Amino acid sequence: MLTYETFMKHADKVIKTASESKPELRGVYHHKDGSLVVTDSWRLYKVFGIEHDKNPNSIYTPAGKKIDKPYPNTDRLVQIPGNSESFTFETKEMLQAVDVVTCAPTALGETPIIRFKEHEMMCQFNGFDRAFYKLPTKFKERFVLNGQFLLDALKLLKAAKCKEFSLLFTGRLRPIFLVADNITILIMSIRIY
Repeated sequence: MLTYETFMKHADKVIKTASESKPELRGVYHHKDGSLVVTDSWRLYKVFGIEHDKNPNSIYTPAGKKIDKPYPNTDRLVQIPGNSESFTFETKEMLQAVDVVTCAPTALGETPIIRFKEHEMMCQFNGFDRAFYKLPTKFKERFVLNGQFLLDALKLLKAAKCKEFSLLFTGRLRPIFLVADNITILIMSIRIY
């Protein structure tokens, strides 16, 4: 089970990519329904059932500093559309696959871009697809994600000891959802023409 400290460690990766003009996104929202929410406007993690001693409707940084700003309403963002396609993946296998295909751009300090097309996951680097992984499933439409965001999300699922997760797909320009146990992760698709 995921602890508060472990979630905050993973939330810190999200917070680091949040805009400095939005100081409220520099912390984790402790929702009145008991969930914890963190977003940088391109990805969002929401987790239920973690014990903590913080007040509802409050924002705290991973270092424990309180932020006195209103947090944006994220409830509508994590409502999964009914028309989504669901694909199940093993967390360990997908984490290894994403780690392998993103290692070259990551090592060079560049943002890895991952394209999903039919049975393949491809990492684009310097304008070319450089690494491929055959998926056990087939997507009807292609879509593109920030590879680092996907890698971070999978590391959170691994830390939570989720053996598998569902990837929910609603369209190539719509966000994808990773759902497992008490965790919902949203990652915005990238528009590439």
